[in-house]
Amino acid sequence: MRVLVISNLYPPEFLGGYELGCEQMVEQLRSYGHEVRVVTSTSPLAASLHEPDVERTLELAPIYSLE
Repeated sequence: MRVLVISNLYPPEFLGGYELGCEQMVEQLRSYGHEVRVVTSTSPLAASLHEPDVERTLELAPIYSLE
């Protein structure tokens, strides 16, 4: 199955448990052989990571500023 996950944040950026749970769900689906792609916000923390199936192109609203 092909799955697209859209999330405001995705590790290594996170505010709470949702983002961590999302990452765990993505990894579990992949372990079952599913093709999973993630679309999420840009992240300075993830700039050096090689994540072929994670597209960091969204922008967070200023209310969620992580600075």
